[in-house]
Amino acid sequence: QAFDLGPKARPFSRCSRCNTALAPLPAAEVETRVPARVRERHERFVACPACGRVYWEGTHVARIRSVLARALEPATGRPEALRTDGACS
Repeated sequence: QAFDLGPKARPFSRCSRCNTALAPLPAAEVETRVPARVRERHERFVACPACGRVYWEGTHVARIRSVLARALEPATGRPEALRTDGACS
């Protein structure tokens, strides 16, 4: 919050394993890479071009978005988390 990183945050854009930027993956290419039940329920997939990990918007995404929204709220109206005079707060 002290650094106002919220506007710069790009959640779900990088691989959680190797931190490489994710790329769209056509549904036709996921047949052997994800479980059948996932293919039945989802149409959009992204993959890591470096390690090959495949991602989709599962049930946990709403919860993660909520946590991130709270963490990335602007610090307006809150005590300063970082002081500019070099003293600890």
